[in-house]
Amino acid sequence: MAQLTVRGVPEGLKDGLEREAKDEGLSLNRMAVEALRLGLTRAQEVRAQRKALEQFVGTWTQEEADAVRARLAEQRQIDEELWRD
Repeated sequence: MAQLTVRGVPEGLKDGLEREAKDEGLSLNRMAVEALRLGLTRAQEVRAQRKALEQFVGTWTQEEADAVRARLAEQRQIDEELWRD
């Protein structure tokens, strides 16, 4: 396995990693690797979601965009009758 040296880790982040490692019964190294893996996985998921939505960006005409805004405005209205006892 590869080895890394990470510099410039904020004190609070180091403390949090140490706390999590202790709580999980893991070494600090193992906890850091797990945190990196989780962070990378999340970043990849977010990137994939953005990429999936890119196909829609800029494809609506002004008329279509206005229609969507109007529908959203309708959905954001609060119907007072629904909230009465």
